[in-house]
Amino acid sequence: MVVAVAAQSAFGSRQGIYKKVLAATNNIPTAQADLTDPTSLPATLVGVSAVIDCATARPEESTQKVDWEGKVALIQCAAAMGIKRYVFMSIFNCDKHPEVPLMNIKAATEEFLAASELDYTVLRLCGFHQVGVR
Repeated sequence: MVVAVAAQSAFGSRQGIYKKVLAATNNIPTAQADLTDPTSLPATLVGVSAVIDCATARPEESTQKVDWEGKVALIQCAAAMGIKRYVFMSIFNCDKHPEVPLMNIKAATEEFLAASELDYTVLRLCGFHQVGVR
């Protein structure tokens, strides 16, 4: 089974968008886990062979807690549970802009993932903005 992981709060107003996108790709299930609570991660990954990590902090959340500490915990948990494939959504040219906190964290997460024993893919997406979901 493949699972897409989004931040806990992303399953509020953004839950619909993840489900619509993933439904278009062979009905990949989504999983709800709190990246600020590492104890919530193992149960989310039971029976999972691949993770598509598209989580990020919302404006009212701590980028450090979600995008760094949460991702480190998720990557460590995935490795410990024998996940076969990890796909990480990063940002185009993140390594060239360490002065931008989120880009710096994305670049550091890419390095952390590269140092892990996971089979991984990094997708460096161009920036986009989401105003609202209907």
